[in-house]
Amino acid sequence: MIDLVFTKMDRVFLYMDRRRCTFLHKLDKLGIRQTVKFEFPFDSLPIVVKSEVVKMMNIPDRIKLAITSQRMENLVKRASIKQPLFYAIRVDKHYPIITMDVRGDENAAIADSSRQFDRSNMIGTLELVPWLNRKYSDMQNMTHIFKKLRRILPIKRLALILIADQLTEKSVKELLSIPELTTIEFVWIEGDEIESNILKLIMDWLDTKKDISIIDCHIPEDFHHAKAFKFSSVHYEDADWVEIEDLLTLEDCDAVVLGRNYLSSEDVNRFLKFWIESDLDMFEWFSMSAETLEMTEVLEDLILVKTSRDGQDYSIVKASRKRKIMSITLEEEDEDCLRLCVYSPEESFTKEHKVLELMEQKKKLETELQAMVKNGVEARRLTMEIRKLSKELDSVCTFYNEKTAIIAH
Repeated sequence: MIDLVFTKMDRVFLYMDRRRCTFLHKLDKLGIRQTVKFEFPFDSLPIVVKSEVVKMMNIPDRIKLAITSQRMENLVKRASIKQPLFYAIRVDKHYPIITMDVRGDENAAIADSSRQFDRSNMIGTLELVPWLNRKYSDMQNMTHIFKKLRRILPIKRLALILIADQLTEKSVKELLSIPELTTIEFVWIEGDEIESNILKLIMDWLDTKKDISIIDCHIPEDFHHAKAFKFSSVHYEDADWVEIEDLLTLEDCDAVVLGRNYLSSEDVNRFLKFWIESDLDMFEWFSMSAETLEMTEVLEDLILVKTSRDGQDYSIVKASRKRKIMSITLEEEDEDCLRLCVYSPEESFTKEHKVLELMEQKKKLETELQAMVKNGVEARRLTMEIRKLSKELDSVCTFYNEKTAIIAH
């Protein structure tokens, strides 16, 4: 049975019940009055009109219509081709759940009919009997439903949600053997604690072009995996297990978020120096809990420019081997949080990048000068160039020395 109510021209309503259509008229804001009752089979509508009707349906109604016949399945598929959905498959000790939404608003959830859900958009598996096989396991049946759905309602992004403390090594191996899951873009893990062997299975399987988040879930402190910081983005809310050597393996990562951790100020200082000297694009954005960090130690021995924008203080450093700069920020509004953002000089902090170049040139010339005879012609030339660089720095900086410059905005 399919129930559908939607407005047309703000006055006329179409009600569909068991694939028969009835027109209603909106009398006023207080209610709906049936004026002239036009009732006819949905199948009798022209194909273009049927397609428009399907586009006005919500996701559960589209699925219920598609299951009635192969012809209706094809109709829903054609009408939905330009409306890709965000899919998520949630796996715990019960029957898996498939959710589908558009722009973050959940539009449908498919779960075992025996589970209690306080949501009108849930479709129980008993309503999808034509798509089920009695010989299949719960996981196999949900996989089959997913295969049907993705052919009818296109995917924009697929996520896998795992409840860690309800997983077994056997169930995870069965799950990861499903070919359709290789198209996922994002893995979300939550729960009390995840076992090391299970997390290793997941990371072994997950492609480095995908994203992974582990939230509200303890990770054993002795855990280690070579790919832990090789994914497109990573979020580890419990990062007590993370060591500085793990961070040094970062490469082409869009975003890194670390929650509680044992990294020291000395560790972070080493990490920043490694980024400055590295040939690799390690990350674009990095955030970590910084409750135990001392910023003077974090920034020790770095050549940097201090500046401020919109009330926020920034320290800017420059990469040695690539045309990149990094902003270093300690945010204290909620909890202490260290944020690192990487830019090209054309994107942001252009003036600061220029100052860093001047400081770098000045330091290089001063080093050359110290190795020369003071009264030589070359020494006098270097002295003149150093004075010229000093004047340029004076014109843009309120203060500078060998390591630090300050620009006031």
